[in-house]
Amino acid sequence: MAWLGQAGLDRARAPALLQAVAAAVAASGDAGFASLLTALERRKQAAAIVPLLHAIEARGMDPGPGLATLLKLLGHRDWTVRVAAARALASSGRPESIPALIRTMGREAEGGRARAEMNHALARLTGKNLGPFPDLWTAWWRAHEEDVMRGKLELGGHRPEPPRKLDQGRFYGIPQEARRIIYVLDVSGSMEISMRNPRWIKNAWVPARDDEESRLDAAKKELLRAVRKLRKGTRYAVLLYSDHVVALDDHLVKATREAADRLAAELERVGPESSTNIYEALDYALRMANVHPDSPPGAAKADAIFLISDGSPTDSEGQVEDPARVLSAVGKWNALQRVAISTIGIGRQHNAAFLKALAKQNGGEYYAAGSKRKREKRGR
Repeated sequence: MAWLGQAGLDRARAPALLQAVAAAVAASGDAGFASLLTALERRKQAAAIVPLLHAIEARGMDPGPGLATLLKLLGHRDWTVRVAAARALASSGRPESIPALIRTMGREAEGGRARAEMNHALARLTGKNLGPFPDLWTAWWRAHEEDVMRGKLELGGHRPEPPRKLDQGRFYGIPQEARRIIYVLDVSGSMEISMRNPRWIKNAWVPARDDEESRLDAAKKELLRAVRKLRKGTRYAVLLYSDHVVALDDHLVKATREAADRLAAELERVGPESSTNIYEALDYALRMANVHPDSPPGAAKADAIFLISDGSPTDSEGQVEDPARVLSAVGKWNALQRVAISTIGIGRQHNAAFLKALAKQNGGEYYAAGSKRKREKRGR
């Protein structure tokens, strides 16, 4: 079995297939984990390294002699590898990871996703959340290094405290840390239901009264509030989806007061219609982000996607879509997690299991608007 696992790891080429093989090998025990580490040392390209690191992270165990390899990958030229290595180190609970992650954070571009991911890894290790600020983390390490190395502070598996600073606020409960964001807004027919007093008659929804705020009205308001919080230099795009997808712009626009005012005017004309074609919405969004396998060669044009939904996936004809098909497709399109996909579920009828799985699979967070337990931390 170990030989078969190693053969699969050596021969698989497509990132999605390699990740499936790696997950199976990782679950097979210590021998499988050793095979993962061996394959990690052999592979050179990001498309092969990242799926292996995801499997090591999911296993969540001490890498033993493989720690040196994980630490070395923090210096890889491809940022997706550095991010995946940081997540794997966060799962390992090894104290040597902390200073290495702090040094890597200091080398990453300020305001970039990679620096934010280093902070997330440190937060998972320590339970603290000092933000993507190397100086603060360096000072914390100097003050706590002795306790950490003596085992007085348990590492790994923490649910981090809220960040100390959010310079772009939140979209619903999820921090807006990225500087290039695509918002994907559900405008299906059920979004006309009252946000606070949803009513159904014979399995058909009842539109909100004139004196009530609909789900779509509430989502528009939150979107505008979030966009107005974006820092100068941040770029964003808004996609609307029902049975088809409409892009309000064909590219990411600069966050300015004028752009936000223009968005407000455009959203004023948008009403609910038809079904919930999440498959096509994410296909479009990932193409816009330039990370889709069919996209032209080049750097990613977005770092984060926020997807809002109040139901379950349907196709362009309004028929129920298998959520597993959507997850499988997105897993192939975004195999290296070059874009973090966070999900927001609105109303009691949203498919929480699907939205949680989508966020977890793509390095994002899930938030349930209006529920008591609103936010679940990022995937893995």
